[in-house]
Amino acid sequence: FTNSSTIVVLKPTGQAMSEEGFKTVVEKEGAYDGVKIRLDKDVIRLQKGGTGFAGSGTQVESKATFDLGVGSGLADSRGQQRG
Repeated sequence: FTNSSTIVVLKPTGQAMSEEGFKTVVEKEGAYDGVKIRLDKDVIRLQKGGTGFAGSGTQVESKATFDLGVGSGLADSRGQQRG
């Protein structure tokens, strides 16, 4: 990824991926990792935030919040070991 890469987040799974990967895999299949993805509601395109340097002067702010991933959002099991 570079500063010019567009990143999308899939709400049902919480996965982030490049827009190119999204168009290649998810848009064609209509699903990702066995979970159906509604293209109109389940995809968040992230705004690019400048150079990546903290002092770049670019201000990016969230307008809405919601839980990502499977379940209630109380337990995040993506890539983490349980037990």
